[in-house]
Amino acid sequence: MSKLDSTSETVIAVVFLVINLEKWLKSLIFYLFLLLHGSDFRNARCMQNCQAPIRA
Repeated sequence: MSKLDSTSETVIAVVFLVINLEKWLKSLIFYLFLLLHGSDFRNARCMQNCQAPIRA
């Protein structure tokens, strides 16, 4: 019976590992998305709002 106990412990450990990796990868991909696309949005917004007035 001890073989089944160690197998189930291994399965539980692998499940926790996969869940944690999924969380970390999800947050890493989200951060990279914000990093890559957020800079484009900030630059476009700054170009609209931060332009100095043109004096004639």
